[in-house]
Amino acid sequence: MITRALIRPGDAIAIEQPSYYYSWTLFQSAGLRLLPILMDKQGIVPEALDILIREKRPAMVLINPTHHNPTTTTLPENRRIEVLDICRRWNIPLVEDDALGYLSVFGTPRPPRPLKVLDTEYRVIYVSTLSKIAAPGLRIGWVIAPKPILDRLADIKGQIDLGMTGVSQILAAKFLSSPFWPQHVVKVQQALRARRDHLTQALKEYLPKNLTVNTPNGGLYFWIHGQGSESDLQRLDEAIRHGMIYVPGRFYGSPDGFLRLNYVWEEQNKIESVLPQLRSILTGPS
Repeated sequence: MITRALIRPGDAIAIEQPSYYYSWTLFQSAGLRLLPILMDKQGIVPEALDILIREKRPAMVLINPTHHNPTTTTLPENRRIEVLDICRRWNIPLVEDDALGYLSVFGTPRPPRPLKVLDTEYRVIYVSTLSKIAAPGLRIGWVIAPKPILDRLADIKGQIDLGMTGVSQILAAKFLSSPFWPQHVVKVQQALRARRDHLTQALKEYLPKNLTVNTPNGGLYFWIHGQGSESDLQRLDEAIRHGMIYVPGRFYGSPDGFLRLNYVWEEQNKIESVLPQLRSILTGPS
């Protein structure tokens, strides 16, 4: 809806590389071009964004700065301020995807404030959801933006499906305003801590030390860089034959050799049984 409201076919969007959005056909079907923003271990590099905007003039910047999917990075506050300043200087809207913002691992440093909180010019369009923190089937999300943009989004939403059912929205509103909501968030974060620590220890025991493993401070995934010469698709075929499934990094615009591993779905007592096979897949034939 945001792309329909703010940009036109042929326009470009600046997004992180890798990014969850590279797996979407939405942008291509809308005739939009994706411009990759350079990332490092802290998230997007502001200087690279500045150069990209100057040279390519995208119509919008779209980033996932907290518990980034798939790399797990969280953009520090000083870079958030730089990114806001860059978008201000070039007069470009910025969409902040904060779908995983609530999913911090218990006991890890608190993420920086959302860009929307730091925004003093109403430039940031903030998007979040209950589907990750509450239930996957509860497809309720929200947008915080200037009123003219919200009016336009509401009009587009009405054209698509005449709006969400009121029952789901009432349930979501009661859940968010309930005194049990903060308790629920802490409970989820504690569960993430137990599962993350279990898989972290198992990976240390079963995987070679020369593999790069991003241990997350939040979100639902590990980001792992393997070795060997096999392509991502060859590795995935082998994993499926061994009863495993993960998302190859190339689906997110990264080079072959990376993978995103979900650490919350599998039962903890089954993890060790598949890690020897995962080791073989990530390191290639000996």
